[in-house]
Amino acid sequence: MSQRRRFSAHYQNLSDKYLIGKEDIEAECFHRQYYHIYRARVKLLRERIIDNSKLLLGDDIKPCRLTKAREGGKVLVIGTIAKRVKLRPSILRNLAEEQLILPQPVAEDKLIGEEDFVEFEDDDQIVRLSGNFDMDEFATGCVAGIYGMQLDNEIFQVNQIIWPSKAPQPTYPVLNDDRYVAFVSGFSFTGQADKDAEKIFSIDLLQKWLCGSLPLFEKERDIVERIVRLVVAGESVAITEQGREFTTAARYLIKNEECPNVECIAHMDKFLSKISSFLEVDVMPGLGDPSTYLMPQQPIHRAVFQMGSKHGKMLNLATNPYHFSLEGVHIMGTSGE
Repeated sequence: MSQRRRFSAHYQNLSDKYLIGKEDIEAECFHRQYYHIYRARVKLLRERIIDNSKLLLGDDIKPCRLTKAREGGKVLVIGTIAKRVKLRPSILRNLAEEQLILPQPVAEDKLIGEEDFVEFEDDDQIVRLSGNFDMDEFATGCVAGIYGMQLDNEIFQVNQIIWPSKAPQPTYPVLNDDRYVAFVSGFSFTGQADKDAEKIFSIDLLQKWLCGSLPLFEKERDIVERIVRLVVAGESVAITEQGREFTTAARYLIKNEECPNVECIAHMDKFLSKISSFLEVDVMPGLGDPSTYLMPQQPIHRAVFQMGSKHGKMLNLATNPYHFSLEGVHIMGTSGE
């Protein structure tokens, strides 16, 4: 097998902000409620909403709090939107089923209803929104500005929704040559030979194609040579009844049987050890993979991929979300569960 040419590209890992360290734990970075996330969103998007409101409503517009809206006249308020959908799926219904409590029946054909409404919350108050707007334009957690007036019955009459202006974009670099990043996900190994046979054959072809070991036409070979990174975007281990053992691994300490995920990881490790000898690989955790379940998911431990880790920095175990740059182009994504 002849050695194929491989182009290079300047790479920078920008995901350190997703790594959870000792100082984060001591600072109580985990919270039971979403309030802290919503407040962070409002803080980041507030100025962009104000900028957009000045373009739409005039330079004299200034935001105020809901408690000040009672003084009359139209005002701009910035806060968080919440949709109240009566038939939406609820964990409480699942708990009710476990406790044999009859939950409210849910229509199978739709989740929306005439009783649904939209609420708006700032630091001081929650109001119900009314006006000429489409509920489908909203999602719970959206940060926006509402322009209108407060009514006597705790309802805010909306004349216009003000969304944040576009985020400032970095200058796109000028590249003299094409470079490519390959993305794969969902290998979903089960640890069962009959179910994994086709997947093993497929990723073996993928490995040979990426490494340039297959006979290719000149145009396709040029593309392969310009692939500078491979990103494995999660879900390498299947979510099956047998594939959940990483979350219940303790019971294997008292059983004389092997966890099926050992075989799953062995398949992945073999693939990564081959591909990372030719190409830099980023492995993101996902649903079912041996990583933390809380977001941001932490990198899979290097001890999991013993053969692949022998290639050092060629195998990069990343966080989920994952943020990096290639030749000045920023790429950010989450594994697709």
